[in-house]
Amino acid sequence: MNPIPRTSILTLAVLVGALLACGAALAANYHTGSDLHCSDCHVMHGSYNGTTYNGGSGIDNLLKGSANAMCLACHDGTDTAAPDIVASGTAASPNNTISTAYTDKYGGSGGFFQSDTTTVVSPVAHDLFATSALTAIHGTWTSGSSGMTCADCHDPHGTTNYRNLLSDPDGDTTDALITIDSDVYLNATTPITSYYAAGNVGFNEPNDIVAWCTGCHTNTASDTASPWAKHPMDDNAEIADLSSTLQTHWTTGTGNGFDTDVDDATSGIPRVRFAQTGTSFALVTTVGTANEVMCLTCHKAHGSKYDSTTVWPHYVDDNADQTSACDQCHDKGA
Repeated sequence: MNPIPRTSILTLAVLVGALLACGAALAANYHTGSDLHCSDCHVMHGSYNGTTYNGGSGIDNLLKGSANAMCLACHDGTDTAAPDIVASGTAASPNNTISTAYTDKYGGSGGFFQSDTTTVVSPVAHDLFATSALTAIHGTWTSGSSGMTCADCHDPHGTTNYRNLLSDPDGDTTDALITIDSDVYLNATTPITSYYAAGNVGFNEPNDIVAWCTGCHTNTASDTASPWAKHPMDDNAEIADLSSTLQTHWTTGTGNGFDTDVDDATSGIPRVRFAQTGTSFALVTTVGTANEVMCLTCHKAHGSKYDSTTVWPHYVDDNADQTSACDQCHDKGA
């Protein structure tokens, strides 16, 4: 199926100019307002311009395909105006190579699925293959009877949340709001096609990111004080409580755990992400002893090339980087 282009080159150029002039308020929320195009996903009948859907009988909700197929039709790199979230690897041999290149070592901030994500169960991403109900790993949330879809996390018709995230994905009536220029800050000096690069997204403290993730992955919710029985999150004393030697290790970004690459012969990966109090992208991405750990410090929301969607190969024996993310805070050696 060939996706219908959502913007012409001229329209995209105008949009980029508007974003640079007005800040990042509209970035990452494409499916809203004048950028909500019904014909991207829906047809009035069972066919359109000679293309039939489901043998001409149509699909529920007048969609051109299943919920996941509709999202991935544009977000697989085919539409260069849409964030690419599908890598060219497979579940058996995952990689982080995507069609639309991002500009930093960690690639897309939200991570990526592999090319066979809808046909094979993958240990490196949220499962879009299952055709029966799923229960969240380390949690209580249960999907619909046909498995998990992109719409379990995102609203294709838009929300006020960053990246059109649902405000209450677990359905417990408690909203988790993640908004631009409040919880998330974007590097507005970059083109729109780079907004999704991990290095161009910063996280404020406080934010609802941990609450959003643990709404489904309930059993991973942190304790509230030391000594920790679960890994701490959203605690502003995490780095500040470390020894002065460890604080220096973290703030300088040198030594065990820190390197400019990943999966090479040297232990270390690019600095993991953190949350920091501030009112601008520059402030929330400033390294300091008040930096906080959150779910996105260690995991990618969609997936990664590593088991359990982590940003480093922590389960890979004999890999020089297997303890690197841990070493960035704990400095226990490679």
